[in-house]
Amino acid sequence: MTQAQLAQLCGIKANAQGHYELGTRSPRADYLERLSDLGIDVLFILSGERVHTYGAQLSESEHAVIESLRSLRRDDRRTLLNLIAAMTRAIA
Repeated sequence: MTQAQLAQLCGIKANAQGHYELGTRSPRADYLERLSDLGIDVLFILSGERVHTYGAQLSESEHAVIESLRSLRRDDRRTLLNLIAAMTRAIA
């Protein structure tokens, strides 16, 4: 996605998007809200750290499963997810 495309989706001018990316301007809250609505991790943009809201709700073994899943190649991940779905249907 280009700066101009993102700017349009967020209701700002392309040069404003450029300033935000360069750090010469700070975005307003409504801009950050629009980013969040687009599925962009605003906390990562602001802090440089990924924060997972589900983290406190998961057990240690669930965290391990997620990390293992993320380490797989895309095709392997899709295969594993299909297998899990099939197993779930079979035992439900």
